[in-house]
Amino acid sequence: MGLFSKTTKKDTKSTQFGSEEKQLNPIEGMTTRQLLKYALEKIGCTYEEEDDQYVTTTYQGEFLRIYATDERSGITIYDLAWYGAPLYDINNISLMRRAINDYNVNAIPTIVYTMDKEQDQMTLHTKMDLIWGPWIPDIAQCLKTFMDFVLGSHMRFFRRMEEIRREEAGDTNA
Repeated sequence: MGLFSKTTKKDTKSTQFGSEEKQLNPIEGMTTRQLLKYALEKIGCTYEEEDDQYVTTTYQGEFLRIYATDERSGITIYDLAWYGAPLYDINNISLMRRAINDYNVNAIPTIVYTMDKEQDQMTLHTKMDLIWGPWIPDIAQCLKTFMDFVLGSHMRFFRRMEEIRREEAGDTNA
């Protein structure tokens, strides 16, 4: 049993040295995907298994795609296409790129962008990589906290864009 294992039940085992109490962890032995589904259910999220790599869910109104395979002890949470701007809007694109760079220096989730020349659009996405396993205490609350971080990236990004606008306008109160 890991150092950070959450324990909920006790099992008593008799040995030649007397009774030995050991803690049982209900999530011990679960695979990465099983842990993810367990945590999503515990926080009241429904989910769909897209394939053997992705699980999708809606959290606080946002569609999240979560990469979770049993071949690794980690998951990646994606919040896709939550903001965009037309590529011809050079000033806004420049502002967005600067705000992304500033945000990513000090944040745990990462904001990335894609440029779709056919749609003439720059689109923003958030991703967050996590180590994931049964040793995490209160794994459901942990997942909820990290999904909150992912969604909070929107607000922090827009706040940084506004700060940059004020700086560029010469507003000394920025």
